Amino acid sequence: MRVKDGTPSGGRPPGALNCATRDLKRWLQGIFTSPEYRALKEKELLSGTAPPQLEIYLLQMLYGRAPQEIDLRVGHIEDELSNLSHEQLRDRAEALVDQLREADALKKAIDVIAQPAQEEIVK
Repeated sequence: MRVKDGTPSGGRPPGALNCATRDLKRWLQGIFTSPEYRALKEKELLSGTAPPQLEIYLLQMLYGRAPQEIDLRVGHIEDELSNLSHEQLRDRAEALVDQLREADALKKAIDVIAQPAQEEIVK
């Protein structure tokens, strides 16, 4: 509730915990910081029976999170296509088409050479 001038009045301040939340946090903190709990988790980690999510979380805490992006650009990484002119892009595309035609011709030649050998195997 707000007073007419816009200032808050009554109730908890923003971010304040209610009694149930505060009690739950205190109870959980007691469990998770107890020597028994830590010994149990250490035993699970060393025996390989700990949940995988726990191991992943702890490894991320220790070494940091793995990169979530992968650079999938083809060619040299320093080649940024957005910086090339239209002529440079056309030349690059023509070179790629030539490489694809050459690769296709090589594949056809290999298939022609390999076909008699495969026919002999079938006999």
